Amino acid sequence: MKKLICMLMVLALVLGGMALAEADAAVIDRFSDTWVDDCIAVEIWFEEENGAFHCSAVKGDGGDESEVWAYGTCAYDAATDSLVCADGVRTRETFDETADATKSETLAEGLTAEFRFAEGEDRLLWVDSEGLAADYRLARLSDAEAADYQEAQSYVGRWVCERAAIDITDTGVDTYGVSVVWGNSAFDQTEWHYACLFDNNRHLLYSCEPGTKEIVGCDENGARTVLSTEYEDGAATFAIDDAGMLIWDDAKEHAAEGMRFERGADPDATAAAQKVIAPMDVDVDLDDGTYPVRFDSADVKDGGIADVGIYTVDCYDIVDVAQMAVGDAFNVEGVTVEITSLEEGDDGSKIINGGLDGDGYVLRPFEEDNCYKVVEYDDFNTYTQRSVQTLPFAEDVKFTDGWDIEKAPVTVSGIEAVTAAIADSGDDSFDPYSTRMCFVDGKITEINREYVP
Repeated sequence: MKKLICMLMVLALVLGGMALAEADAAVIDRFSDTWVDDCIAVEIWFEEENGAFHCSAVKGDGGDESEVWAYGTCAYDAATDSLVCADGVRTRETFDETADATKSETLAEGLTAEFRFAEGEDRLLWVDSEGLAADYRLARLSDAEAADYQEAQSYVGRWVCERAAIDITDTGVDTYGVSVVWGNSAFDQTEWHYACLFDNNRHLLYSCEPGTKEIVGCDENGARTVLSTEYEDGAATFAIDDAGMLIWDDAKEHAAEGMRFERGADPDATAAAQKVIAPMDVDVDLDDGTYPVRFDSADVKDGGIADVGIYTVDCYDIVDVAQMAVGDAFNVEGVTVEITSLEEGDDGSKIINGGLDGDGYVLRPFEEDNCYKVVEYDDFNTYTQRSVQTLPFAEDVKFTDGWDIEKAPVTVSGIEAVTAAIADSGDDSFDPYSTRMCFVDGKITEINREYVP
């Protein structure tokens, strides 16, 4: 668009004019401006010397070829509140790199046109004798630039999809920085970085410089370090679809094919708009699974156990943890606390609110599970209750009790023996830290209890 406007400014047109009988200052101000719509720019100006309006237009995408309209006479018609133009010429302007000059080819002559405002709007309609401008609704350049800026600003912020997050920032002078972070594991992530411009014709952001793709991790001091650079010649576009979702088109590898990003929490949001870092949801499978449990010995009766609390270890998503910031909230064992301080340990762990020594928490990466877990004293993890069930024993149910460290573990089998052993255990410490329960087809097949200091 800027190239089109520049072409308008340098057009040297010798135009005649009809006197503007009815035009006053208000009329002149209404029409005199640069008007734009997509790849078209129309310049209308008034010359005091001859008391006439003049008009020229340029259509092109900023490349080496464009079409130019120049009208020889334009006069204000008070009856229709419009500008009526005649003696128009349409040419094709082509820049010849070999000759380093612009060549002009006349396409049509004797053209007429009318410029009038859309009813109830500050949009200019251009009705030309060839019917080539029928679809244009021209906005003042200042309004269009403001609209383009606001549309571009709608991209700014955080967008998330699965394990990927896109941060778009306004870096000034109509440029935008785009960073994509994709969590690979608790120990490394893939990052893409682009410098982008907003294309007001295609209504999207596009990379204006080669983008980079890097694998990023932490060094022995816990500081961010680039482990490898995958390429430095990337290209991408970012567009918001009709549903308000962001589409990332990676021209290099199509890394985000089929993905649609929704708005996420702003990483600079205040505590009033905090996000909550919570354990990932886990489905409990009682057809074939082993889980930490909690129950009371008094609930062992009628061939099973009533009100068994079924738990899972708290696992936190690596992307959520990577984006965690002071002011966010942290949920552990059903309790939500505000993060008032956040540090990074030498092993890549996240030290929240002073860590264990400060009555806070430590999140440690577990590569084998591809997540972070809370680590307490003696390396215990934390648990979240997922379900409460009344469950029957399998006929061959087995109970192994190693709670009494002064004795060898005791194992019994069968419903009656297991029921009696639990009742006679003398200690009701059946909790997620000490007890695991195995299930097959919705029945309890095995219970294992260990000593926990």
